[in-house]
Amino acid sequence: MAKYMKKNQLCGYIIREEKVLSGENYKNGLVEIKKDGEKVSKGDNVFRYYSINESSLTQKIADLDKEIQNAMEGQTDIYSADIQLLDKQIQDYLNNILDTNNIEEIIEYKSMISEILIKKAKIAGELSPAGSHINSLIKERKKCEEELNNGQEYIKTDISGVVSYRIDGLEEELNPNNFENINQKLLEGYKLKTGQMISTSKEAGKIVNNFECYIAVFLDSEEAKNAKVRRYCNS
Repeated sequence: MAKYMKKNQLCGYIIREEKVLSGENYKNGLVEIKKDGEKVSKGDNVFRYYSINESSLTQKIADLDKEIQNAMEGQTDIYSADIQLLDKQIQDYLNNILDTNNIEEIIEYKSMISEILIKKAKIAGELSPAGSHINSLIKERKKCEEELNNGQEYIKTDISGVVSYRIDGLEEELNPNNFENINQKLLEGYKLKTGQMISTSKEAGKIVNNFECYIAVFLDSEEAKNAKVRRYCNS
């Protein structure tokens, strides 16, 4: 909810349907998949929570990738047609990453590259004298990757709307479905300031209904005094 006022005009409180999204691992901090202000559809991943030890696991996987790559480069006598095909697929996905700004697509392409690199390493391990070492590195990497993936919690939305990470704690109470309980005393009790900015949350997000918006104002007219909830009058 926000408080809105123009010079020499009435003060109005903007009330919208807003649904807060959160999960069990909120203390780990979140990674935005959909940016603030971006439209989403029902079923979309909005954000995810970091897994425990994500930083160290990510670094370990990166180090293992380097070890695997170095081990494969040392096998200069391997020219498998399968490996050449995989190299081409990797390059295609790298080009796709350069051509998009979509976070979900980038995540997907990186995942595909990771899978192809493992396939390439397995082939190299089967064909090279250093195969046992390469296979050992692959197994260690797979274990780290499973631990990383199992610890990540993805948060989906079950409604469509616009993403926001500015949580004011009033989303449930000041909602169009709660009009019967909203009055002047309640609104003034929040002591909101005009243009007040809400800080970005690191623990939750929300979906805002971008099709309907209500503005609550205080009026002294007879029509206003006699108004009933969800009953409209002509002015």
